Amino acid sequence: MRMAHRRWTDFPAGLRRVRIANGLTQAQLADQLGVEQATVSRWESGAQRPDPATQDRIRDFLFHGRTAQDAILFHSVRIAPGGRILFSADGLILAASQAAGGTAIEGMQTARFRTPVTQAAWDKAVEAGFFRGDVASVRFASDLAAPGMGTIRAQFVWYPARMSDGTTHVLADIDIVDEERFREMREAGIRVTLLDEVL
Repeated sequence: MRMAHRRWTDFPAGLRRVRIANGLTQAQLADQLGVEQATVSRWESGAQRPDPATQDRIRDFLFHGRTAQDAILFHSVRIAPGGRILFSADGLILAASQAAGGTAIEGMQTARFRTPVTQAAWDKAVEAGFFRGDVASVRFASDLAAPGMGTIRAQFVWYPARMSDGTTHVLADIDIVDEERFREMREAGIRVTLLDEVL
């Protein structure tokens, strides 16, 4: 099912959200639509609104191939009660729950929050075949520099999220843990669970 001709109740916010979810900068979207980057910026700030035909063209372009299932995944991440993030294979944060920073961190690169432990987990996940469909989950604990919260100790669980266009993103659950639990998890190390282990 295609999602063309959807009407956003808040056009600027809807445009920004879907542009980021598609992994596009304002300049890239502008290039695809044949307009200036400043025009896209004005649309997203609410300073200018495209005419209805252009709005439909924008939606058609941004929602090509996006299914209702993809939209539900993005929605479930944004309304999750705990820390949950969806990010692309190249580290672009596509969606985030309020507990994880919400729309303020959407469009940022995960590299901004990377630690030696998260990098080691990433390397193990990729080596084990995370993006080939061989991994069910990756679990580990790491310190994290969280926006507005300073450094936190957290448990992370990453799951592959297969999208309708065939790409695989990373669905990450983040749970703040106490010192004792953090120590236990750090001692357990990085646990990669292969799909074969859960089938």
